[in-house]
Parts: sequence; C-alpha cells; structure tokens
Amino acid sequence: MPLPFPAHNVSPVQIAAERLPKPRLPNEVFAPNTALRHARRLFEGHVVGSESVAIAPDGSLWMLDKWGYVWVATASGDDYSLDAQPLAYVGPGRPLGFHFTANGDLAICNSLSGLMLLERPAADSSKWRLRCLSNAAGGRPVSYANDLTIDSAGRIYFSDSSTIPPALNQAAPRPWYDTLRSFMLTLWHGGPTGRLLCYDPSTDATTVLADGLWYANGVALAADESFVAVVETCSMRVRRHWLKGPKAGSMDTLIDRLPGWPDNIVESSNGGFWLCLVLPDMPLVHKVLPQPWLRSLVAKLPERLLPPKPQWGCVLRLSAQGEVVQALTDPDGRHVSHISSVTEHADKLFIGNLAKDYVSVLDLRAVEEPH
Repeated sequence: MPLPFPAHNVSPVQIAAERLPKPRLPNEVFAPNTALRHARRLFEGHVVGSESVAIAPDGSLWMLDKWGYVWVATASGDDYSLDAQPLAYVGPGRPLGFHFTANGDLAICNSLSGLMLLERPAADSSKWRLRCLSNAAGGRPVSYANDLTIDSAGRIYFSDSSTIPPALNQAAPRPWYDTLRSFMLTLWHGGPTGRLLCYDPSTDATTVLADGLWYANGVALAADESFVAVVETCSMRVRRHWLKGPKAGSMDTLIDRLPGWPDNIVESSNGGFWLCLVLPDMPLVHKVLPQPWLRSLVAKLPERLLPPKPQWGCVLRLSAQGEVVQALTDPDGRHVSHISSVTEHADKLFIGNLAKDYVSVLDLRAVEEPH
C-alpha cells in the first residue's frame, strides 16, 4: 500500500517517560511460566484471525474471521462443534471487537465501516440483518473502529484507532484488510489521532469522550461503570476516562510501562480486567522512533525486509485499580501466540487470535492462582 504520509509530515515524537518509557514492572509478577500451554486450540485451520470470541445467550461461541464471516460453534460440555458454513457476512472490511447486546444482537467494530449491529432475525425470518450504527463523530469519520464495550443502559463505548485506515492487502490466496499494517504505520507516523467514542442508542448520536490517543485500542468498563478504560497501544499503557464522581470527564492512567504491546482489555469476573499483550516489547522501535527520517524510511519497507516480530502469548490479570496480579504466558508462542482478546465465561478463558488460524480455550481451574 502507498505510504499515507510524506517524511516531512511525520510527527516529531519525543521518547519521554510519559510517552514510551522503558518497561518497568515487578519481576515477581512476570516470573516465567507456561500457563497458556494448558490452553486447547479450537477450530484450527477453519477460523482465521478472529480477534475475539463472544459467548451468545445460548452458550454458543461466536467468532468473526479476518474476511468478515461469522462462525458459530455449539457447546456441549467441554466440546464445541463448529457449523459447516458461516452464519453471516459482515464485510467488507475486517471486524475486530464484538459483543452481544442485552437483547441478543451482535455489536461489531468493523475497522473499515465503523460501529455495526448484526440484528437477530425477525419472528418470520431466518436472516440476520446488518446495519451501521455510527461511522462519524465530532465532524470526522470513524476511520478505524477497533473495540467496544456496552454499559447497563445500552450505550456502546468504542475506539477509533487512527486516521490511517486499514488498506486492502492483496497477498495470496485471499486479500484482506490489513489492520496490523495500519497499526505499524500509525506507530511510525507518531501522530496521536486515536479517539474514545460513545454511541447512545436512545439518541442515535455518537460523542467524542477523548482524543489525542496514540492508537486507541481495547475498551472496557469498570465493574461499577465509574470509568471506561481504553488501551493506548503505541504508548504501551491503558488510559482511564472517568464517567462518574468528582473526576468525571477527566482522563488519567490505569497502568503504563507495560512489557509488551497491549491490544484488548476486557472485564474479569472478580471486578478487575484481563489485558492482552499481543507482542513483546521490540528494541527496534525504541531505536527508530526518535528519528523522524528513519521512521519514514522504515514505514516504506515491505514486511519481508523487516526483522521478524517476536512471538509470545501473554494475558495479564489486573485488579480494579490497574495492578498486575497475575501473568499467564507462553514465552515463545509455540502453543498460543498473538493473543488479541479474551472472554471469561464459566471458569474458562476463551482466547482470540489476531494472526493465527485458531482460537483457544483455557480452563482457569488448571492455572495456579496468584498468592
């Protein structure tokens, strides 16, 4: 794809402690472990690039592949049977975050099209209906819808990652909208153009809660809905926008100085959060970012000329205050890697995967609890 910015338009990022610091977290929390190797791969070779897994009201698993097809698997105890054909198509574009609404519709962030809703069939039909809820806010289009969460009133909080939208990757055998490439271009450009948005179904309006985010990504609500957390991937931190109380309307940091690149954050059963680190920290980034001319050069290079991205699997369990209380890892990614999101349900962690051809399930009862 052509470079979306010339060298003289590269943002002059300062690599300061508050922007992209060296990772610093307690060593004991990240003691090497292989907890994620207990996970079981599901639908390997059949479901490619489903960023997440949603649990339907009937207990079935829903996945959206990188081409925009909806796959459903029926659960029977610990066994899951994948339907032979996809249920629906929600493209064009690549779907990323998705959750069921209270009435059983599926809210979807389609990176190309915006915030979408896949509505349940009417009583006299078997056809699911797709419609757009929001593709603009604050006088600007939603260029890169990424992740969402839904509050008790039905409001949908979602991220608009960047003004650099995903472009079609023509690689064989099937082209797809390459969201990872757009992330890397946003990183090299350095411009904090991401936003946190809120769609209110009662008014059909979308408001901008926060902007100036350097690649806005995962979104999750506090258990008491006092704040909404939004991942700022390129700054390797999670921001917190307060919705209630004396800090309402203000922004602060839930956690920073992470040892890897955070993707999605989701609510956990204990009132805290699960945070997925899709890639470990990459020293090359810290060397390249201070030099705008070098960032522009690296952005033009094809993927085959860049150093391979390291693989690992990493999911952090956070307290409600953003403290890391547990790390689940696969240190070299030999069994589970590129973890983009998780869904906790019935003592299991269902694991989405941005880059591989499977999703996974981990029985949390088989994982040692933190002391």
